[in-house]
Amino acid sequence: MSLINYLEIIQDTTVVVAKPVVIDSSKKDSSATASVAPLKLKKIKKVEVKQDEGPVLPNFFFTTYSKDLKVDLRRYDTDSWILPLLLFAVFFLGIINTYFFKESRQLFSSIFKKGSFKKLLNEENVMIRRTVFLFVLLFLIVTPIFSFQVYTFYNGHPDYIPLIPPYLQILLILSAAFGLKLFGIRFLGYIFSCSSVAMSYISSIIVSFIIAGLLLIPIALFIKISLPVFTLYLVYAGVALLSTTYVVSLVAGIISAWREEKLSKFHLILYFCTLEILPLFIIIKTVKDLS
Repeated sequence: MSLINYLEIIQDTTVVVAKPVVIDSSKKDSSATASVAPLKLKKIKKVEVKQDEGPVLPNFFFTTYSKDLKVDLRRYDTDSWILPLLLFAVFFLGIINTYFFKESRQLFSSIFKKGSFKKLLNEENVMIRRTVFLFVLLFLIVTPIFSFQVYTFYNGHPDYIPLIPPYLQILLILSAAFGLKLFGIRFLGYIFSCSSVAMSYISSIIVSFIIAGLLLIPIALFIKISLPVFTLYLVYAGVALLSTTYVVSLVAGIISAWREEKLSKFHLILYFCTLEILPLFIIIKTVKDLS
């Protein structure tokens, strides 16, 4: 009769399994011989059982719960404000076209007629003056956007005034510069008794503002939404537009002032060289140094 014994030895992760030992009971010798098969070792992987801690409730004070949150690295768009502001400019242009359609039509038709725009400005027409003011305001809304795009295209950082966004900084600088320029022209025209020449020059400047403000809207919009391949050409187009309108207004002012016999030609050349051309080169040099 045979006896089968199974022996299992467990030590850490190793299970020792021994094959059955067969003892022959027919032999009379008390020291029975047994044939034992060689041992085979099998490894069992450890399985860690986590204790169910239940759902983690959020801590609205972000003290301990925020430590368990994973950091999500994302690329944030630093000029995401440009598109809403351009859409506001388009909406603002629609308001001007809706409520001042007649006056806008008169303004644009007078641009291509000699002296007509100046006559409109000299008239005591409140609606015409409001329309002109709104178009100049549209120019002041759009031009800082394009200026910021040019800055960022050339890796510039327009941070002149601390704690103020770049758009507002450029807007304040442009508003102050153009306001001082118009006031200075009126003041000099009053001193030298040539107010008509000053008004003619101011009207040419305002015309350049209106044209540049309207054409810069699609240029700035395409810079924002187009492929980077076309950005360089759009930037060049915007700079060429601003340069052309400025030069045209400058030439129109020089021609109207040169025809005035009361003005000294020497003082006229001195004015345009010191207060028109020289500041332009200073601005260009300053922008290059800051960028």
